[in-house]
Amino acid sequence: REWLETFPDKVIFGTDGYPFSESLGWEEATWIAAHNARLALGLALTGMWRDGELNHARATEIAQMVLHRNASKLYGIQ
Repeated sequence: REWLETFPDKVIFGTDGYPFSESLGWEEATWIAAHNARLALGLALTGMWRDGELNHARATEIAQMVLHRNASKLYGIQ
């Protein structure tokens, strides 16, 4: 939450698609990481919204930045 408040344009989402074992391949590991990251981001932004630190539009903008735009800008991809 502190990072989102202070440096929302510097936070980048990513996962490591690594097969941890024969029963947990890279597909499942990547899904779990993506799910947990989105959940954590949603909880942080909801808390900030409820505390009056940002409005819905700004929360949506930060989510888009973290999940896509910041990495696209950094790596120069569309």
